[in-house]
Amino acid sequence: MTRYFKMVCIKDSKWLEEEYKQSRVRFGWSRRGSNLYKIRDKRQAKPPIELTDQEKDTWKRTSFLIEKIRKGDRVVLQFEKPLRKFYVAEITGEYQYPDPENERDDFNHILPCKPLTPAIDIYSAIVPSSLKHDLLLRRRYYQISSKESIKQLDDIIENKKWESEKYKEKRTTKHELYDTREKVKKLSIEKISENWMGKDFESFIKELLSNTEGIKVTKPGDSKKGWDLLIRLLDPITGEILEDDIPVQCKHYQGKPNQGAVDKCINDLERCIKNSKDASRAYLFIIGDLDQEFENKITELEKKLTSENGKPIHLRVVDQENIIE
Repeated sequence: MTRYFKMVCIKDSKWLEEEYKQSRVRFGWSRRGSNLYKIRDKRQAKPPIELTDQEKDTWKRTSFLIEKIRKGDRVVLQFEKPLRKFYVAEITGEYQYPDPENERDDFNHILPCKPLTPAIDIYSAIVPSSLKHDLLLRRRYYQISSKESIKQLDDIIENKKWESEKYKEKRTTKHELYDTREKVKKLSIEKISENWMGKDFESFIKELLSNTEGIKVTKPGDSKKGWDLLIRLLDPITGEILEDDIPVQCKHYQGKPNQGAVDKCINDLERCIKNSKDASRAYLFIIGDLDQEFENKITELEKKLTSENGKPIHLRVVDQENIIE
């Protein structure tokens, strides 16, 4: 997993941004004579050489630049207070310090970098609240430890979210609710996938349908006829039977089902219709990552069965997203 660090570099924001564009991250607490390599050499000398008060202060505040951050790490940069926008760069080399003739009054610490983003508005809809919270901590430097925030930063960079239409929107409660809902759905899918496998998944679907208004499970258990359950659809107001003996097939896969698994799904659905009296529809409840090819095969089978039976046949796939809903 990529390591991310947050660094606060407050001075002339336009100059710091220009340095960033020139592939240099500048960090403060570095008046003239603050070369970290020389300070480290004095500390490691045998016996150690006494540091000046300035050197002690510099080492305390900035030693992470040579002791923690390394090539390949990414840094989130803040060039102004309060934080309204941030930049992300990838470190491409070792810590550098300018020659004496090029030293400045401050900001002499340099990390070579590859700029990864333009300025990103921290209040944009592409920046989740959890990430914003992690970027607003009041420290001059720290490592971002939240796995969720790391994934969110990766996502922003890899998908260039600042180029999307969503970037122009300001983040609202609506965005937070959507993200929370998606996170809960993902976790729920993982739990179902881990805890309800094989025959247990059939039991899970039976309980799910039994607790769904307007549906009654009439025949649970594998029929050897292609279906795992038969259900009855009821009018939710009057209780009238709208449709009876509807076959339900349950399938559970880890990831994308292979060709053999897809063929079995298709064959079982076909058997559902052929072995169920007067059935005009069948449901497939399935856990797994389905692609367009799978959907196309279902559509082709639907057309084939409609033609063979001389009446409309409806095949409904209830995928993992629908199951969670």
